[in-house]
Amino acid sequence: MHRIPQVVRYYLNVFNKIDTLQRRNSQDQLNPKRSFAMKIQFLQANNGDCIWISFTDEYNQPVNILIDGGTKATYLELDRGRNEVIKGELYHVVESIRTKNQKIDLLILTHIDNDHIGGILRWFEEDPQFADLIDNVWFNSAKLISEYFKTENINQDFLSSKRAFIKSQKIGVAEGIKFEELIDRNDIWQRQIIQTGDQLEVGRARFTILSPNLYNLKRLLDKWERHEKKMTISRSRNDYEFTIEEFLNSEDKFSEDASRHNGSSIAFIMTWKGKNWLFTADSLPSTIALSLEKMGYTEQNPIEVEFFMVSHHGSKSNTSTKLLTLVKCDNYVLSTNGERHGHPHKQCLARIVKHNPNARFYFNYADLYKKIFRKEIASGDFNTDMILSTEFFES
Repeated sequence: MHRIPQVVRYYLNVFNKIDTLQRRNSQDQLNPKRSFAMKIQFLQANNGDCIWISFTDEYNQPVNILIDGGTKATYLELDRGRNEVIKGELYHVVESIRTKNQKIDLLILTHIDNDHIGGILRWFEEDPQFADLIDNVWFNSAKLISEYFKTENINQDFLSSKRAFIKSQKIGVAEGIKFEELIDRNDIWQRQIIQTGDQLEVGRARFTILSPNLYNLKRLLDKWERHEKKMTISRSRNDYEFTIEEFLNSEDKFSEDASRHNGSSIAFIMTWKGKNWLFTADSLPSTIALSLEKMGYTEQNPIEVEFFMVSHHGSKSNTSTKLLTLVKCDNYVLSTNGERHGHPHKQCLARIVKHNPNARFYFNYADLYKKIFRKEIASGDFNTDMILSTEFFES
């Protein structure tokens, strides 16, 4: 029977060597009292992703990078019960950048799922001056992929006629079309395919693209060209009725995510001052592993990263043991409120713990651990001080 050392038994070793701050409220996070050369924040984006990176370039000028926008409520939503508008964390980030007369030097839309694109589109809809704030966008649109492979254009009339159906499936195809139109019309998009192997720089940060590869892009394009109608999203329940130890003592059956949308996600290593951070979006572990192997990394020579953003909000189908062996890391970030699709899967967390008993998990919704580890808490064998935020600072 597999046993793990008592000192790490309850899985949330939270004392971060990177220097994190406890989550207080949005305004405190957006205006920290201390000054750091780089700040990475995983904003509360409901069941999605929204990441704000800020640092200074070689000329000591501010650089802001926004990765995805979470759901619509990440920017703002209407509370019908109280008949008031609730401004989300993305709204405060945008206004903070605007107030300081800064720019979003790079906006990255990793892929078109609604829990990544929703907040950005809500911002664009509510803010007529959105384009004045953005210098450049990374986005692999259907039309751009089609042009790259020199195929006939995607049938836009078909997609437009199916907007209601597509929207009901929460996939984001219609939203992707709208996003492309807005960034193209406002001339903030260089229409560059972002793919595996690219080395791109923004300020003093270097981005090594790990996903998507050409196979992922062609596979996504083939789906759109065939006008496939099977576009449902898994409604899997969570697996929190089992303890971590039960997962560790059982066979870990891994089946990779088959989603073509997730496979098209832009994922990368960000390197800054000799340190690496791994951003995975909803990418597929086989794609990331293949990219790392092509870069020369092995189980004996893994890449060292400051944190590993766990793909697809901690889905058991997006983090494989093979991928974990190629990455040396103690800090694993989970971006979700836990309200959709059973994320994060406890089986995924157990897989990480089995690979690295010293793993630390960082939740951008601090109380989520109570739901995930309710059985451990009920047994009285759990440290309730294990609450943490996802703000990372580097000097």
